[in-house]
Amino acid sequence: MNLLPLAFIVMCLSNFGYSQNIIEDSIFLDYLLNHEFVNENGDDKIEIAELKKIEVIWYDGEDLPDSLKIRSLKGIEYCDNLKLLYCEYNLIDSLDLRRNSKLEKVSCHHNSMEYLQISNLKNLEDIDCQFNKIQMLDCKGLKNLKTLNCRSNQLSELKLSESDSLGMLLCWDNKIDTLSISNSEQLSFVNANYNNLVKLEFCNKTKTALKGLDLANNQFKVFDTREYPNIEVIDLESNPKLTRIMTKPSVKVFANMGVEIIKIDK
Repeated sequence: MNLLPLAFIVMCLSNFGYSQNIIEDSIFLDYLLNHEFVNENGDDKIEIAELKKIEVIWYDGEDLPDSLKIRSLKGIEYCDNLKLLYCEYNLIDSLDLRRNSKLEKVSCHHNSMEYLQISNLKNLEDIDCQFNKIQMLDCKGLKNLKTLNCRSNQLSELKLSESDSLGMLLCWDNKIDTLSISNSEQLSFVNANYNNLVKLEFCNKTKTALKGLDLANNQFKVFDTREYPNIEVIDLESNPKLTRIMTKPSVKVFANMGVEIIKIDK
């Protein structure tokens, strides 16, 4: 009698594995079990094959007690076809989405997240991760990113070098002292209020695209709006070290009393 090699048997079993071995959070598992679009056969298990078919996960914990909030999304890496992820107002402390290559939108705001891994998600267009505890955000390879809202975290720097389609950046209420953006020709508005900025590292394409800048409550000493040829409005209020602003007369400038505003029509 011929016996199948042990390795082959293990491989077969793994292909028909169940999520109980992968998903450690009972609330997340219950959510999957109780949705027909996931648990297609209605049993008490979620197969890996079922995870691979998921395109949308939506679990909003805003009005739920802590006992019903998700603390971990471990196992989501098996959702190969996931496009939309909404997991706001939960208790998730870390999230690695690097294997979810088809993701288009991530909304994970109001969690307890210290780590969010999103690099090289080429289809990702919209990220809302505000009100977390994120200290570093690796944005490499986010080629189709259009909107990033990372306000109210603990970021000390933010670099966006490959997000050509970025149109809006909301990064206020962090600890950012380095804000670097290059190759973003569609970026029209940046809100970087309440940070530690002393200068901006923007390429000429980005400077040309910008129409609005909110840089209030930072550490700028001197600012020249003429570097931004299409800027329409800029807020530089509550920059305690700011002494002088050079600007074209057409730009609407907000600054504290005592700051010298020099209008130059060229």
